[in-house]
Amino acid sequence: MKNFGISLLAALFILCSCENDKGDDNNQEIEVNEDVSSFKEIGTITIGGEAAAEISAYDETTKRLFTVNNSDTNQIDVIDLTDPTSPKKLALIDLSVYNGASNSVSVYDGKLAVALESTVNKQGNGKVVVFKTSDYSLIKEITVGALPDMVTFSPDGKYIMTANEGEPNADYY
Repeated sequence: MKNFGISLLAALFILCSCENDKGDDNNQEIEVNEDVSSFKEIGTITIGGEAAAEISAYDETTKRLFTVNNSDTNQIDVIDLTDPTSPKKLALIDLSVYNGASNSVSVYDGKLAVALESTVNKQGNGKVVVFKTSDYSLIKEITVGALPDMVTFSPDGKYIMTANEGEPNADYY
């Protein structure tokens, strides 16, 4: 009988916890059913040659698109999308001073994270550099594993995660 009471109490607790997961009106997700066949191009911009715009991240707070550009330089291109029919290149963030080649970008709440592989030793540690999206100033530089190929923020923005490829050298170490 005692085990039944504990089980019943645990079941009620779980049900109450699940009920709280539904969220209130301010936190509910909105489902949008879009017909992708109706999508059309509304604006374009040329920012460089081959591989110039491989990975991009959009910052809603500044209406800016941050794009990895490794075509001829090692930089992040900053594109103003206030008017998406007429995108304009605003600035660039020079990454050569960080001794790494950019592989990925991610944005969260006014912060831009850039994954950089080591340009000194491909098997060496890479880094993530974090900038303010408003003025491109450096917030922090974080050492990560070898060859970070992807970077993202956790849903609450408290953590930054990387996927590190860690490719071996020609001798397989």
